[in-house]
Amino acid sequence: MAKTKITVLKRAVFQDLVDQYLSPGAIKPCERFTEGQEFIIESDIELPPNFCGWAWNDLYKTVLVLLEGKDYSPWTRDGSNVVLACCSDGYRPVVFKLEGIKD
Repeated sequence: MAKTKITVLKRAVFQDLVDQYLSPGAIKPCERFTEGQEFIIESDIELPPNFCGWAWNDLYKTVLVLLEGKDYSPWTRDGSNVVLACCSDGYRPVVFKLEGIKD
């Protein structure tokens, strides 16, 4: 079975949405992840240590596709096994790069 590498690309805060819809108070980028952080997934049931369960739920289907050695062509550049995905936090999403690694 192939592996999947997950890299944290970017943590964002949509301050305009925070100001409009949340109670006053500071909200920071997600504290669970840092840009450049990497995880290697070798099993379709493996939740990486210290990985956000909510984000894992959002990424899981894409991880499964890449673990099967499949890709997202023709949508990806040059048939690469790279897909960008993010968690579903509408105020402070985290963008991940998922890469299929074939053995």
